[in-house]
Formats: sequence, structure tokens, C-alpha cells
Amino acid sequence: QYSSGPKEKKGGINQDDFLKKLRDKKKKVLELNCDIFTLKHSYNYSDEIDVAAVIEYTKDKTWDNPRDVSLLNILGTAYMISGEYSKAELEFKKATNVDKHNADIIYNCAELSIRKGNIKEGAEYLSVILKKDKDDLNALYLMAIVFYIMNNGAQASALLAQALKTDRDAVRVHKNYALLSLIKKNSEKSIEALKKMLEINIKNISARVALQDIYLGSKIVDSYVNEEKILNNVLGESETVYAPCINMNKGVFELINNGTA
Repeated sequence: QYSSGPKEKKGGINQDDFLKKLRDKKKKVLELNCDIFTLKHSYNYSDEIDVAAVIEYTKDKTWDNPRDVSLLNILGTAYMISGEYSKAELEFKKATNVDKHNADIIYNCAELSIRKGNIKEGAEYLSVILKKDKDDLNALYLMAIVFYIMNNGAQASALLAQALKTDRDAVRVHKNYALLSLIKKNSEKSIEALKKMLEINIKNISARVALQDIYLGSKIVDSYVNEEKILNNVLGESETVYAPCINMNKGVFELINNGTA
């Protein structure tokens, strides 16, 4: 008699589980409702985009196009956002082997280095871009953050000011103006810029988290509490890549509330 239980392949792999994973994977790919070719950099992502679905979709595409630089870059970026840095590095390396002068790849290599804590290496990548184009907005903004991390506020401010002169992307302008104001210790201007971002998109989670940071840093507790309520309503039950930042802010709020911060 044959068993009616779950079938297993040689080596103990449960076929039913395998088929379920395959169906789930296909479902994720079918649910992907954005143009992946707009997702060249991490800042192109919003909380509405399913990063796992982007990974599955792009992985399938790269099987057929293993030397497609755009696909390798997109896959590497998705892995980077997911915190899978080793996989991201591998994809960026594949892309670099095909086109070592591609500015998008070099920028993402810089961001990956910075995320991994290798600030000097990140700066070196960005310098390569800026040597070719001193007005490259992406590189200027990220280099400004590098100087900010290195506590060089004057250099960070100068780069932000340079980029803001020619940038025409309203959301990016407000975000970086907020950072510039913060570096100059003008929290009021920073809050104003972030609120303008939210006028453009009320569901901009990064702007709301940044507002929380400023409110807590300035110990404007009532505004933080109000912002937390709005954020909870916006998020609902959905997950967010900003969860660690949100949870950290909650911890800081508790410390302030208890008089220990």
C-alpha cells in the first residue's frame, strides 16, 4: 500500500512544501504592480512596494539575462534594502564586471559600503562619480551624508547647498533642505521642510519618522505623540522597513517620559 501522506523527494525535501513555496513565489510576482526599472536606487522605494516580490521577479529575469546590468543593479538594490548585504554585493559585482563605469552601480556600491559601516570606501566610490560629474545630485547628497556622519557639518552643508541649487525634484529638495536645516541646528526650518514633503504625500513614512526624531531631539513630546498616532493610522497592519527606527523612537520617548533622558 502507498502512503497518502506528504510526498518527499530524495534527501527528505517535502514536495508539498516545495510546491506551496513555488505557488507563493508566483503569486508574489503576479502581485508586483510597479515598473521595476524605476527602482534603480533605494530612495526610489516606498512602503507600498513589496521588496520580496521585486527580488523574486528580478531573480527570474536574470536567469534569462545574466549580463543585464539594469536587472543586476535592481536585484542588488532590493537585496540591500532587505539587509541581505552579501547577496547585494554579489549582484553589484556581477554588474560591475559587465560595466564598471556605470554611475548607478557605483552609487549603489557606495551606499552599500556606508550601510555596512565602511564610510571611507563609500566616499571613494562617490568621488569616482563626482570626478566625472561634479554636479551629480545623487552623489552630492550621499557625500553630504558621509560628511555629516563624520561630523563635518560645514562640508556637508556646502554639498547640500550645491545640490539644492539645481535639483527640481520637490520631495528630494524638501528632504535635503530638512537635513541642511538640521545640520545648521535650525529644527523649525527642518520641521517646515518635512511638513512640505507630507503635503505632497501624506503617507511618506521616512518624513514622518524624521519628524519623530526631531520632535524627540527637541523634547517636543506632545508633537511626537500626535505624530505617532498619525503614523500608526498610516501604517495600519502593514510592515515597514522603518520599523527599527520607529521602535527606537518609542524607546527614546519612554526614556524622556520617565525623566531618564
